[in-house]
Amino acid sequence: MSDAKNYFVGQTVRGTVTGVNNNAIYLEIEEGVKAVIYAKDMKERPTSALYEEYCEGNEYSAQVKSIGKDNKNTDVVLLTLSTRLDLDEEERIAREKALEDKMVAMQELKDADEVFTAKIVKVVKGGAELSYKQTRLFLPFSQSLLSEDELKKSKGKDCEVLITYINAENHFISVSALAASRKEKRLAKEAAFNAVEVGQVLDGEVVQLLQYGAIVSLGLVRGLLHISEIDHFPVYKIENALKVGQKVKVKVIKVNGEHIGLSIKALTTHPWELLKEKYHVDDVFDGKVLKIIPAGLIIYLTDKYSGLMPRAEYSWLFTEHYDNVIKEGDTISVKVINIDDEKKRVSLSHKVLTENKWGNLDIKKGDIINVVVASMLQKGANVTYNGVVGFLPLSEVAAKKRVSMVGEAHPIGKEVKVRVQDFDPRRARLVVSARAALEPVKEVVKKVDDEPKFVAEEGEKDTLSLGDLIDLDK
Repeated sequence: MSDAKNYFVGQTVRGTVTGVNNNAIYLEIEEGVKAVIYAKDMKERPTSALYEEYCEGNEYSAQVKSIGKDNKNTDVVLLTLSTRLDLDEEERIAREKALEDKMVAMQELKDADEVFTAKIVKVVKGGAELSYKQTRLFLPFSQSLLSEDELKKSKGKDCEVLITYINAENHFISVSALAASRKEKRLAKEAAFNAVEVGQVLDGEVVQLLQYGAIVSLGLVRGLLHISEIDHFPVYKIENALKVGQKVKVKVIKVNGEHIGLSIKALTTHPWELLKEKYHVDDVFDGKVLKIIPAGLIIYLTDKYSGLMPRAEYSWLFTEHYDNVIKEGDTISVKVINIDDEKKRVSLSHKVLTENKWGNLDIKKGDIINVVVASMLQKGANVTYNGVVGFLPLSEVAAKKRVSMVGEAHPIGKEVKVRVQDFDPRRARLVVSARAALEPVKEVVKKVDDEPKFVAEEGEKDTLSLGDLIDLDK
């Protein structure tokens, strides 16, 4: 596109003759720019008619005398030419040299893709005229950030632009505020991205939810918050954890190329580590029973973790259970017996807080011990030994004569020497014989069904009757 601003008085132009009459020669300088030179403005005026000297298609050079518009078409620039201007040749050359220098300077700005500030002069057809270091620039409406009305109101104000096109021959320069804005945003984004470093803690906003995470805006740049980096525990549906527009504080965990990796969970201590700060092996506490399962009791530890007290850890005795004794919501004293970092499990025990009298007994079948008669039973007596209660069958009181009650031979409170007939600490079972202690029985170890078992030597009878055995199981 050509405009009058591309020409100045004294400028030498060259055009193609398009018409000739008696008084003038008409030329086309370029598309949209016409020129006329009247015979009176020709320094060397032909002696004959102009049309005899000049014809269409010839080229002609002259200096610009004045600049205007074509009366028939105001979109066309009309130059009035002359070869009789009184301009000093040196001044003319200097003007043309200054114009060429401006074009060179503008070309350097274009080549450097440099954004610069120009001043809005006026709104013209199709855009606005800007000025930069006494050089005229054209800003098309399509390349402006402002509307036509806003441009008219912005006369005299600065505008950031970038050169998009130069026609040095016609001294035409087109600029774009839109391209300048895009470049500035790109440069600002690059600067913002280069400022992001691993380890930084930033404030962000969730702008998009994806199946595998969320896009978080950090201002001029964005990062990916992977679904695995939201919580220390698995998040299966992103919409259950985050919402678009939600403000979040994130930590930069990765910067790779143009990608930024973010994390929320990296800003918090893992709940397992918090649990380990609160609980240690051998700690004793009263725990709330959250649930009763076949394997044992689930005990509350923290909001994120609970511990297991296995069924076997309730009592030292197989015969003692918490069924019908403990219910959900009750509290029970437990001790931490194991913390498994790999499986993130805590094992608890109640029985270790109670005295294991049976487990502390260092006796075995066949040993001679002293017991104290504690109480009488119909078919025997309860005896005590180191804090535990055993059973003395009536048939095992005397060796030679039968008695109807243990008290006939051994009253309550009497210490009696006995032989251990059966001992099972896991079932709180101790059976003794006073008769066997008086008449030692030789026993040997034989294999019965591939298991070692004490049996009486051949010729001796088992000292316990069927009735006694039945009593022991009661």
